[in-house]
Amino acid sequence: MWKTLADWLHAFLNMTRELQEHRVCLRQLEGRIRDTEESVKLLALELRHSREVDAAAREKLLS
Repeated sequence: MWKTLADWLHAFLNMTRELQEHRVCLRQLEGRIRDTEESVKLLALELRHSREVDAAAREKLLS
C-alpha cells in the first residue's frame, strides 16, 4: 500500500513539475508571438509606405 501511495505521489510531483515547465514554455511562446505580431505590423507599415512612394513617383513621371 505504501509503495502504491509513494508511486502515485511521485507521479503527481512529476506531473506538477512538467506542468510548470509547460507554463514557462507557453509564456515564452506568447512573448515570441507578440514580437512576431509587432514585426508583421511594422513590415506592413513599411510595405504601405513603399507602395505610396512608388505611386507618388509614378504619378510624378506621368505628369
